[in-house]
Amino acid sequence: MSKKFSVFIVVLMVFSLFSQGGVLADSQSPNDTEDKPVNYRFDFGSGSSPVEEGYLKVANTLIYSEEIGYGFDREVGFRDRGEPDNCDRGEPDNLRRDFVLADGAEFIVDLPNGDYFIRIIAGDQIAFNRTSFTIENEDYGSITSQSGEYSELTSNITVADEQLNIKIGENGRVNALEITPMSEILNLELSEVILSPETFVKLKWDADDAAKSYKIYRKQAGDKEFTHIDDSTKAEYIDESVELGSSYIYAVSMINDQGIESAKSNERKAMKYQ
Repeated sequence: MSKKFSVFIVVLMVFSLFSQGGVLADSQSPNDTEDKPVNYRFDFGSGSSPVEEGYLKVANTLIYSEEIGYGFDREVGFRDRGEPDNCDRGEPDNLRRDFVLADGAEFIVDLPNGDYFIRIIAGDQIAFNRTSFTIENEDYGSITSQSGEYSELTSNITVADEQLNIKIGENGRVNALEITPMSEILNLELSEVILSPETFVKLKWDADDAAKSYKIYRKQAGDKEFTHIDDSTKAEYIDESVELGSSYIYAVSMINDQGIESAKSNERKAMKYQ
């Protein structure tokens, strides 16, 4: 079952760029990863349509199998607005020029259990579009776009049965799907507490390859909510703003290349010092 945190609908013009993230090479499938979370980026279209760099092709005829690890539950339709008879209408980039028509179909991806951020892009260069989505049996509603525009559905979801299931409805256009695992820091430590001649607390944690930066949070004993006090590009941080006689509780989160923030880490407490 899924846990929905947020759904954002963003209308993008054809010249906007789809978010860049980790790449799953064309030779890989989810089942090649041996339960190691990676990023999946799918470009939907026909078997002959060009594929956006860094994306896996998903042809309209690709049926899910355990060997491949992703695909539709049945064959679906497609359109390619970059084909010669459509060139006079203006050609979008490789990601947006083509799409599947998957009304009533389901797209399936085998994934290790965990939390993920998903981004779906849907639209058409020459027509209005409305596509609805049910993700892990939860209704996420519809995203709409006018002719020449492209919309996104983004949300955090939880996979608990080692498979992501996305049911597609209404017009059924889907151009792309991006799936990013939500990493979490689990080993925050207080590595050093210095009282004199200057007072500071040093934190450290294991670096994560998916992290672009880290957010440092702190609260004092008795506070309900953390306050974001600083950022770090390294897996360590020195807090020089502590005061003798106070107790502090720390937590850290990570930000990936897409700007997505993970859940906060385990908490560590710096006790009161006189």
